[in-house]
Amino acid sequence: MRDVSERTQYALTVMTLVGIFVPYGFQLFRSDSFSVNLRSSFWYLDVWLENGTFMTYISIYNPLMEILMWGFQLIFVFCVYRHAQGLLSRRKTILYGILSHVVLLSMFFLSLPSFLIQGFSGIVMGPVPLVLLIGFLISYFEGKEPPTKPWD
Repeated sequence: MRDVSERTQYALTVMTLVGIFVPYGFQLFRSDSFSVNLRSSFWYLDVWLENGTFMTYISIYNPLMEILMWGFQLIFVFCVYRHAQGLLSRRKTILYGILSHVVLLSMFFLSLPSFLIQGFSGIVMGPVPLVLLIGFLISYFEGKEPPTKPWD
C-alpha cells in the first residue's frame, strides 16, 4: 500500500488525465445517414456513414462550450482525490460520482423514447461511465476513510 502522499498524488494524476481525455458522453444520430459522436472535455470524435461512405472527424475544441456536461465530472475527480487524502468517505465519493452523471442520464432518458418511437431514427444522447468506473476503482483500492474519532 502506498503512503498518503503517494496515494493522493496517484489519485490526482490518474483521475485528472482520465477526466480530461476519456469520453464522458455519446450521441447517436440516425436518419438517412448514421452518426456516432463521442465527447470528451477537450476533444470530439464524429464517425458517420452516409450513402455507403464511411467518414470520421476529430476536433479539439473549447471546453467551455460544454462545461455543464463535463464540469460535474471534474467535481467527481476532486472527490476521488479527497477520498485518497482521507478527507471524504467512500460513500460520499460514490454519491458524488453518481450525481456527476445526472445531467447525461437525464438527457439519455429524455431522448430515448422519441428515438424508439420514431423507429430508431433521430438523436439519442447518454453518458459513457468510464470516468465513473475508474474513479470507483481508484477510490476502492487507493482510498482512505476519514477518521471517525478525534484521536484517530
